[in-house]
Amino acid sequence: MRHFTFIEPGADWYDPLHAFCTEWLSAGDTIVNRTSGSTGTPKDMPVHKERMRISARRTNTRFGNTQDTVMLLCLPAAYIAGRMMIVRALEANCTLLCTRPALNPMLRLTGDMPVDFAALTPAQVAEICRDPKSFELFRRIRTVILGGAPLSPALRELLQGEAGEEQQIYETYGMTETLSHIAVKNIRESVFRPVSAHISLYTDADDCLRIDDPELLDEPLQTRDRVKLYEDGSFTWLGRMDFVINSGGIKIHPEELEKHLSAHPQLSGVNYYIGRKTDPQFGEVPVLYIESEPFDFRIEEMQGLIARNIFPREILFRPAFSYTETGKIKRES
Repeated sequence: MRHFTFIEPGADWYDPLHAFCTEWLSAGDTIVNRTSGSTGTPKDMPVHKERMRISARRTNTRFGNTQDTVMLLCLPAAYIAGRMMIVRALEANCTLLCTRPALNPMLRLTGDMPVDFAALTPAQVAEICRDPKSFELFRRIRTVILGGAPLSPALRELLQGEAGEEQQIYETYGMTETLSHIAVKNIRESVFRPVSAHISLYTDADDCLRIDDPELLDEPLQTRDRVKLYEDGSFTWLGRMDFVINSGGIKIHPEELEKHLSAHPQLSGVNYYIGRKTDPQFGEVPVLYIESEPFDFRIEEMQGLIARNIFPREILFRPAFSYTETGKIKRES
């Protein structure tokens, strides 16, 4: 690798990076990664280093990363997304700019620090878009991959319209178990495509994705992600089975409902999600959580966006949502 470039000092974010690099360069064949805890209790997961190298080489090949590429590390090195950026830079033998993980990492960059490849969360990009100077620096990045949480319809529309002419932005699909992403899609496309011919995809009776990847997995991985799988191996992500709301026998998938609600004018520019609450008649009913101080929300404007029988039964405001370290909203149960 050519070199690490540290944009700013700070032991609180440097120490996890140093610890990972020390463990990576040790004589052992395995390394312990930690899951983010977005759908359960975080847990330690030992993995062979060679599998992380394989995943890194797949990404570098897919996006044309070489020794001349400048990568940006602005995600925590304690989790797989940040760690894989380090391994990609090592495998490409290129320069890695390292900065403190923050909602707006562009604040630490200047125009004389060109970046070719970066991994960000949607929450980071949303914050970057609020600052014109930061957004201008963001637009200069040749390739951006987004992961950790779904991209909201409003943010996708903004990026589709404002991304630089030479810039390519991709959403990724994957998890700690798959050593970051196993499929990607351009934000202007509707389907994810596997990053390697070694990956085979299937669905179970609930249309949840099953991943067979002998290079990275000891055995096929059954996910709780509902997808529409196509004959060519591409797929459309529909949502998590974990979040399904069973309301009087009607199965409501929050992520699909959230997409429709993005057209509600009062939800533009705010974070929100569909949760659930118990109900004596229907068992469960959907509720709408909004990250904001209370305001007069016009429920009637949902008409035409979603069917009446799946309307959120209640609007709940929260001054601030809880987030995982990787930027995912912790949904209230």
